[in-house]
Amino acid sequence: MSELLTPEYVLGIKTEELEDLIRPCGFCRGKAATIRKLTEWYGRYAYQAETVKAIEQNELRKELLSIKGIGAETADIILVYAFHKPSFVIDAYIRRFLERLGFHFDSDDEIRQFFEHELENNYQLYGWYHWLILVHGISHCKKSPLCEKCVFENCGLSKKNTSSKFRFVLTGQVGIILKNTRRICDYQLNYSTRI
Repeated sequence: MSELLTPEYVLGIKTEELEDLIRPCGFCRGKAATIRKLTEWYGRYAYQAETVKAIEQNELRKELLSIKGIGAETADIILVYAFHKPSFVIDAYIRRFLERLGFHFDSDDEIRQFFEHELENNYQLYGWYHWLILVHGISHCKKSPLCEKCVFENCGLSKKNTSSKFRFVLTGQVGIILKNTRRICDYQLNYSTRI
């Protein structure tokens, strides 16, 4: 089936067929329409990733955001994972993770600036940290967290932490997060080898 999933195939099948293909993801009707619009947009560049990669990042992000159904999170995911542009992905997992670690931001732009100011401007690094925090959020830092085996012992929710809210000192905030995120990576590698 994967050999059939080309942009031409996606645009050539009936909407109902596309909905059936993506039904396990949920919200298949809305997503099918968005996939079609995104595929049509990509067709303007002859389905050539290198052509799209040559577009300046802010301009490319604006183009993606102009497609109905594409929001900031999806645009940034496409930028990082498909077109290798360094745009830190902000999602519910990142927001929840930072909040529980005692950070408070007024907007996603502030969160993005927080990470982008401290990290090397590198799409692979951004994608790596996004993925690690996402996996941590799925496995531990859920809406109802599973703190027992969490690598973040000093989080505001941890039973090991006696203060009601844990706060990092202002210097080295990202360094502490990155150090702990490395621990997430080590934990995930160890966890995956046990399965």
